[in-house]
Amino acid sequence: MTNPISDYFLHWMDRANEAQATQPHWMTPITTVTARLEQEFIYDQYQEFLQNGSEINNYFAGKGLELIPTVSNEILINVPPDQARLSEGSKVTPATGFADGNFVTIKQRLLSANEENGNYILSAFLGAQAPTGITAFPNRPAWIVTPTLAGGWGIGDFDVQGTIGYTLPTDERNPAIHS
Repeated sequence: MTNPISDYFLHWMDRANEAQATQPHWMTPITTVTARLEQEFIYDQYQEFLQNGSEINNYFAGKGLELIPTVSNEILINVPPDQARLSEGSKVTPATGFADGNFVTIKQRLLSANEENGNYILSAFLGAQAPTGITAFPNRPAWIVTPTLAGGWGIGDFDVQGTIGYTLPTDERNPAIHS
């Protein structure tokens, strides 16, 4: 007699491989999330220079572990962004710590075809963000839900990918203003 839980985990990579075989094999875009189902760990880091003379270094940038539990779903378990605000020559107070982050996203692939069968994809995401960052880096003092559509279409070695989403705070207060 087989154990369904053990069987599920024993065949995890079979499902992930099947999911990826039925979608385009494009490169992951640098500036947006891909519509494709991926199983990977992503680390992003960037530096932003602000008009007030300060600088923000963002480590992890809210990226993390991406898993494919079924042939049409992905779950993203993200690390909160660790930020450092530097203010050399600026009146802005330096700060270091975690910012509010999109800690989990569920991705549902709606349509897809690999390069041999049409070379396109359309997926829907639903992300959740908790107000867990330090007071210097809040996006809003509320939970945030972000529904998103992502898609792409390829012609030969060229593809166009994009996303469109909307941020829905659970609280209608004005965003926190920080120095």
